[in-house]
Amino acid sequence: MARRKAPDGGTVSASADPAASRIGNEGRRVSALRKASTQERCEAAMREIQADVEANKGIYPLNDGRITLQEVLRRADLSSAALEKPHHRAFKGEVADWVAGANKRIARGARTIRKVVTERVNDANAEIKAIRQAWTEAELEYVDGRDELAKLTTKNAALTREVQQLKAELAGRNVIPLNGAKDPR
Repeated sequence: MARRKAPDGGTVSASADPAASRIGNEGRRVSALRKASTQERCEAAMREIQADVEANKGIYPLNDGRITLQEVLRRADLSSAALEKPHHRAFKGEVADWVAGANKRIARGARTIRKVVTERVNDANAEIKAIRQAWTEAELEYVDGRDELAKLTTKNAALTREVQQLKAELAGRNVIPLNGAKDPR
């Protein structure tokens, strides 16, 4: 126990002083909050790393494809010594186990990554080819439709002229009486 000098010249135990006790309790509370914050940040970083691996189909896109304890700390925006403190030993073991498991699930090595990337490129090229084919077919259908529309428009104009001509011819003829009615002329 820490001792300090009393006003009368003697020594007083720090535990007997209520201010010292309050300061100690506050320090422990802040320390526990910092510990929890560190763990939450590491867990969030591990979730982000896992999401990156899933989004990239088994390849970790950062840190040359390697997932390490230091990479988790970097993603958590913590110092490289953050988990070296005695109260983080158990959590450091959990993070190390997660890193080991994550490394088993990702594609590693130049040949493996090259194979995965080549497959993705081939799939993308096939999709591009299919899109180009659909575009060409749609363009041909558009041209055929445009030509058909031009033909039908021309035919419609000719038929409209013919109808107008026939109406003009009929307008000049005599009216034919219906049902025995007499011709009004």
